[in-house]
Amino acid sequence: MVFNNNLLMGGVAAASGGGGGSGYTVANSLWVEYSDSPEIIMPNADSGGLLWIFSCWVKRAGLDTSNRNTIVSVHDSSGYGTSIEFSNSAESKEDQLVWIDGNTTGSKRATTQKFTDASGWYHLCFRYDSANFVADNRMIIWVNGVRVGDWNTGFYTNPTASLKSFWGGGTENVDMFNQNNDRYFDGYISQAAWIYGQDYQASNFAEYDSNGVWIPKDLSTLTFTSSTKSFLLAFENSSNLDEDTSGLGNDGTNTTGITSANQTVDTPSQ
Repeated sequence: MVFNNNLLMGGVAAASGGGGGSGYTVANSLWVEYSDSPEIIMPNADSGGLLWIFSCWVKRAGLDTSNRNTIVSVHDSSGYGTSIEFSNSAESKEDQLVWIDGNTTGSKRATTQKFTDASGWYHLCFRYDSANFVADNRMIIWVNGVRVGDWNTGFYTNPTASLKSFWGGGTENVDMFNQNNDRYFDGYISQAAWIYGQDYQASNFAEYDSNGVWIPKDLSTLTFTSSTKSFLLAFENSSNLDEDTSGLGNDGTNTTGITSANQTVDTPSQ
């Protein structure tokens, strides 16, 4: 079911239904600042895929409408890729969530919802499934467990059936917090998980507790397939904040702007 944005409240959503949550506690998050040019490069995502999902919890630290805040991106030398960001006023999508796959004229989504709560956590989930016979189901975004249904006019294009994601023929890496060496993220992130080839949705990563609050799940029970592509960043090891804790060992490269001081205990379960 698709819900309208009047049900997509800022921060961790409270809603009716569900219940009986696990009470799982997330220990850590990572705080990054735009001015530090933060970046973690994750392993090779060469050739993209027909089915993948990216899930994370984020809390915005500021609302600088002059800058685009990238959560994650993938690009090759030809300019093809995928990018997920909070946009800015210059793009006429200020504080809206934007997802582009392919290139600037490729498949895309932009919410009408504005993410202006800098005090609460959002759970964001992005599913790419180009083999789906329903075109509108090929790129899905959930916010706090609710599937987004209201989109920015003129910024909604479905992927071609069975088109590989971010496929440009080159070698791509998943780049956390950075796009084109600018557009850096500014805020907190927790439980960042990228999984290839699994039929997952938002409810695999979070759930409603008995009070109807959307809370994190223990992700260690998930199947992280593709030995060189999937990963889980829990940010629990202060000496190795780009450590992949999925069990695949796909650690990233901490390139800039991140030290042990960026590890925090401000999490969506605290």
